[in-house]
Amino acid sequence: MVQPSAHNITTRRTARYFTLGNITNPAKVWVVLHGYGFLGSVFANEFNGLVKDDTLLIAPEGLSRFYAKGLGGDVVASWMTREDRMADITDNITYLDTIYSEVIQPLGNVELNGLGFSQGCATLCRWATGGLPVFKTLLLCSGDIPNDLEPEKIAAISKVTDVHVIYGTEDPLIPQGYTDKLMEMLSAWSVRYQSQTFVGKHELNKEILAQYI
Repeated sequence: MVQPSAHNITTRRTARYFTLGNITNPAKVWVVLHGYGFLGSVFANEFNGLVKDDTLLIAPEGLSRFYAKGLGGDVVASWMTREDRMADITDNITYLDTIYSEVIQPLGNVELNGLGFSQGCATLCRWATGGLPVFKTLLLCSGDIPNDLEPEKIAAISKVTDVHVIYGTEDPLIPQGYTDKLMEMLSAWSVRYQSQTFVGKHELNKEILAQYI
């Protein structure tokens, strides 16, 4: 039987993002990327009470939305799946670059920071190593650093950016021994980073986040 051939085209689409805080003249901007199964609005609400008066928080929403349970119920989003993975990665970076050029750059000389949670960590790392935005701080929360990134790019980022790896000691989605391997990988890549843990599961720790945001 003849198998169908796959083809790709580039097409315009509408994406959305959510904001909290000072949208007119912020001194600092935090771009926060949600994990699998969030909406941008829900993730932005995780930071209520943390955003200071001089800070704008931007929560982009993953380009793929779906029903969390079958054909109904809550609608959630993700950044990518294993299907047509490279196209999704390209689309995500293009989308985030557009937020940077159309929303963040017009604000002028602001301090730019990024946070990725769970699946959002990989997307944030790919964006940060793309060369367009320069981040002061990257918070990688309960997630993975893509092993297909070029080590020298990660190392270069860490020389101008404070990199923090944050995770819960009881996170069921982090395999046993994974964090040790992650630290070994970062050290082998000459990445300067700090590691923080908290007693908890697969979640954001607001006490730690308050130290930065």
